[in-house]
Amino acid sequence: MTYSNEKTIKKKKRKAPQKECPECKSMVHARVSFCRECNHTFYIKKDVEQDLLAKNWRDLKAGDIIKVITGSGSYFLSKHNKNPDGSPLRIGMGHKGKFEVVEIVDQGSRSCGIVGRQLYTRGRRANVTEYIYMGEKYYNEDMIMHNEPHRIKVIKKLNRELPDA
Repeated sequence: MTYSNEKTIKKKKRKAPQKECPECKSMVHARVSFCRECNHTFYIKKDVEQDLLAKNWRDLKAGDIIKVITGSGSYFLSKHNKNPDGSPLRIGMGHKGKFEVVEIVDQGSRSCGIVGRQLYTRGRRANVTEYIYMGEKYYNEDMIMHNEPHRIKVIKKLNRELPDA
């Protein structure tokens, strides 16, 4: 049913939410992380912040929480098992999952890493500590192993001081 007296209501379009840059006073969209005019940083995106903190892994302290990315770290190539394309099968020897940092070991380019305790669901911690290799990439002929640094993300840092980019 339609009524002849019915008024048509025009909805006004709202403008995009905006905020003012404190340095150059230009108006920018409310969700941008930096000003396009003067490059002022309003906030650092979570992934970018995690990457910045991970690059400076030597600055981690006991109690910080990290996540070791699956598929990173040391590995060896199997002589007996092959991939479908015929190349040797890569068998990972690295760690994966969340870890609480216990200490940082830095005794040279091939002897540095993070000693951590693995975290399980509901905040449970493992009884043993693991060594997460973070040194340079090299091939160890004695153990027939390719050593590569683990890729990590910093999940929780106790004192939130961001490193300079």
